[in-house]
Amino acid sequence: MGRWHVKRSMKQSTLMSILNFVTIGLALLLVAFFLLVMLLNTRVLSECQNQLNLTQYAQQFIDASERLTEKVRAYAASGDSIYYDEYNQEVDVDQNREKSVAAMEEIGITDAEAQMIQNMSDLSNQLVPLELEAMEMVRSGNTEGAINYVYSKEYCDTLDQIHDLQSQFLEEIQARTQAEINNLETVTLLLEGLAIVFAAIVVASQVFGLIITRKKIIRPIQTISSEMLELSKGNLTQNSSLEADTSELGMLVHAMQTTRETLQQYISDIREKLTEMARGNMDQRVELEYIGDFPRSRSPWRPFWPPSARRCTTLTSQPRTST
Repeated sequence: MGRWHVKRSMKQSTLMSILNFVTIGLALLLVAFFLLVMLLNTRVLSECQNQLNLTQYAQQFIDASERLTEKVRAYAASGDSIYYDEYNQEVDVDQNREKSVAAMEEIGITDAEAQMIQNMSDLSNQLVPLELEAMEMVRSGNTEGAINYVYSKEYCDTLDQIHDLQSQFLEEIQARTQAEINNLETVTLLLEGLAIVFAAIVVASQVFGLIITRKKIIRPIQTISSEMLELSKGNLTQNSSLEADTSELGMLVHAMQTTRETLQQYISDIREKLTEMARGNMDQRVELEYIGDFPRSRSPWRPFWPPSARRCTTLTSQPRTST
């Protein structure tokens, strides 16, 4: 019985496991990228909201400072106590400047921005003695002196410094937050691009997997099915178009080829024995090694011969005598 050379090859189960693992891994990466993109988009929206809130609180801080200046000047010019009350309401009760600073610190400001706030507060505190003196002058009837105080060069120069710091502060906040938003948007766009690339890779891997599955599994199975059908019809002369290897289907091809070769040898051996018997040579024994259930056929042939054949053998085996 001939031997088939079986080459080493990857098993179909291993191949399918690799394809499945690759597909699952790529799909998980794709999901991770999309989740990361969603997270960054949320961060972008949050930073935009922070930018808006910081700008609003910074403007609230500026407006509160401006309101104090307006109230003290209005009180100095008119002497109307309502302005005096509103000034004290802002300083002692509303405290919009302090609240806006606390809100900005909660959102998050840099050390440079905190220093600018401190500088504005220090300059604003320098105006407090002048404002208190001006209001005291108004209460004592010295309206002209009060106006000179709140419109003096020292007062106006300090206000100009505060205004410059306020403008710089707003620009700093807007520039910083916009830069952070731009960076997040850039990273988001990059991740979206990578997610699209991974999506394309996932699709390509699926197509590749289908091609490999059809080439390495489906078509060989179809071929083996057709060849097994021919074998079941008794066609032992058709050789397999597939090559035997160590894969599952390759071993199936090897088994089918071995079966075909074994049956051919059995049939050839039986044909040879029957041919000899037809020639009258009844002393036949099976020398070929039969495997599986076939060893039952290896019993001596003679007990299965018909009586006439045994008598014929007996007669032909006796020596001739002369009469």
